[in-house]
Parts: sequence; structure tokens; C-alpha cells
Amino acid sequence: MNKPKKNFKPNSIAVVIPTRGLIFSETLEEVTKNLQGYDYKFFISHDNPIPECFNIPTEQALEEGYEWIWYVEEDMVIPRHFISKAMKLKYPVVACDYPAVRKDMPDSGASTVLYTPQGDAFFTGMGCLLVHRVILEKIGLFTTDFKWDIELFDGILKFKQNRIKKAKDKRYGNQDVHFGIILYSNKIPIKVLPEKAGQRRVMEKPEPSTNGGLKIKKYTKVRENDVFGAMDNVNYGKLLLAMDTIHKVEVLPCE
Repeated sequence: MNKPKKNFKPNSIAVVIPTRGLIFSETLEEVTKNLQGYDYKFFISHDNPIPECFNIPTEQALEEGYEWIWYVEEDMVIPRHFISKAMKLKYPVVACDYPAVRKDMPDSGASTVLYTPQGDAFFTGMGCLLVHRVILEKIGLFTTDFKWDIELFDGILKFKQNRIKKAKDKRYGNQDVHFGIILYSNKIPIKVLPEKAGQRRVMEKPEPSTNGGLKIKKYTKVRENDVFGAMDNVNYGKLLLAMDTIHKVEVLPCE
């Protein structure tokens, strides 16, 4: 494990926002209310793709000595006491579940957390994720170089890692899934608070040259442990139905 920086700031929180250029004002308000009484600083990435939009501000925060990194995506609805409750757990990785709002199925209620049989998480989204610096120093930063095939047969759940050919890669994100499974393989499953977060979407913009405001909708409905609910995939449906049969988990590296 790396030694803390000379300028290490105990109990400090770096808020990493991997924005593409727009941040909802209510999201910022919810974040700052969570951070009252803490030593914190915002690290905001602009115009960078995934995973660089996470990695560049993370590296800056670690270099400046921040102890905790709080990842908040630009459109989130943040639970009022997320930080205080997460810090009380004294666990290195804590998250909230929230709906994965997809353009074609915005009301699906699909979740971002795949729970282990013990109630922790194999992986979560990064919309509201608190990580201690020692974790990032141990396993490294985020990558989209891999995808994970998930199989469940005869009570054995297998995560099989495959390297992606960038020219053929049409996925969105996946750095969060990779991060979670690598953590799990290192015996550090993610703790998930019972409180749910949410997402915001602009439903209607004002007419040009008028005084109107944006019409914004909050999505907070979550079907727990339904990370594939917004996808039409029979195999994933079978996987979810069989989750309670798991008696062994295997994480298989690239062949």
C-alpha cells in the first residue's frame, strides 16, 4: 500500500463530478448540504470521455491528499444524509442504488446494484459512490478495456473477463461493473445504503427568447436487484430468478 501524501488531509472528501459540461443545480445543492462540516473540494471533469472523466479528477484529488473520493454524476438525486451515514459505516466503499434511466425505457426502474447473497454488492453504478483512497491506490483507477460475461449454472456464479477490441466497442460505460467485480475478487464487496438515489432528466426546454424554465423530471423508482430490467434479454432474466441459488462465486481472469 502506498504511503499517504505529505499533504494528506484526514477525513477530507474530494467530490469528483465527471460532467460532460452540464450539472443540475439541485444536484449541487444536495451535495453541498451533505458536506456541511466536512473538509471538501470539488474536482470536475469537462469534455472528457469515460473513463478519463473519472480518472483525471481522481488523480488530482489523490495528489492533493484527499482521504475520501465521492463520485457524483451530474444528474443525480442525492439522499439527504448519504455522507454522514456512509462515513459512520467506516467501510472503504459505500454506494446508493438508483434507477438506470435509459432513453428508450426511462420508467423501467432498472437498478444499478447487483447484490451478493450476503446483501453487499458485486457491482454498483458510480452515480453516488464513496471510495477511500487506499482502495484506488491498491487496485488502480477505472478502465473500460474489459467486459464481463456473467454465467450462473448449478449454483455457481461465474464472472468471466474478456478484453474489448476498441474498434468494435459500442458499450456505454462499464467501468463501474469492472471496478465492482475487481473489488469483490479482492474480498472488498461494496456496501450499499438502504436509501435510494435518483436521476434527473430534462423533459422540456423553454421556447427561445422566453422567460420559461426547464421542465425537469426526477426518477426515483427502483426495482431492487434488477440491473438488467431495461434490457430485453431472456438469459439475464433467468439469472435474476436464480440468484438465490448461488453457493459459489468465481471470478475468472482473461484467457
